[in-house]
Amino acid sequence: MASFEKRSGAWRVFVAIKGVRESATFATKAEAQAWASERETEIRKSAKTGIVSGKTLQDAFDRYEKEVSAHKKGHRWEAIRMAAIARYGVNGVNLGAMKLADITPAVLGAWRDQRISVDGVSGSTVNREIKLLSHVFTTAKREWRWMAESPTKDVRRPKEAAHRDRLISQDEIDRICLALGFDGEIGR
Repeated sequence: MASFEKRSGAWRVFVAIKGVRESATFATKAEAQAWASERETEIRKSAKTGIVSGKTLQDAFDRYEKEVSAHKKGHRWEAIRMAAIARYGVNGVNLGAMKLADITPAVLGAWRDQRISVDGVSGSTVNREIKLLSHVFTTAKREWRWMAESPTKDVRRPKEAAHRDRLISQDEIDRICLALGFDGEIGR
């Protein structure tokens, strides 16, 4: 049940349900009541479904790095990639600061488009990052019960860049051999 009190011209609301205590300040009592009602519903839903609310993407990255990524060969590179994704701003907010519930396919689509058009990275790079995000979200959903659904499921993947098929020319082989002092004789 929420309680309200007026302090210095603003309304302070306190919510305490199922061991969760939160408070906030609003300009009007109507705003405070709306927030309290919405927050109580979220807390009750969280208790009923077992889904933990209020976690940010940075929280998920930190836990993923300690529990999952630490056991992988490429741990260092995953940590660097997650830190870069967390710092990336979409709609004026860093992705790491966003709550998991607020990260939607639309937000990830805007992030993807910015990475390709503004940053100029290839589709392969973005796909690699989406794959990492997908595994973080899937782990948060299945093991930690932090979210109900992974938002990466409905995000369109960009087209992969064309593979490189190139053979070394005889001229390049001759130049490398000359630079290394190789005369064609194998031996001592």
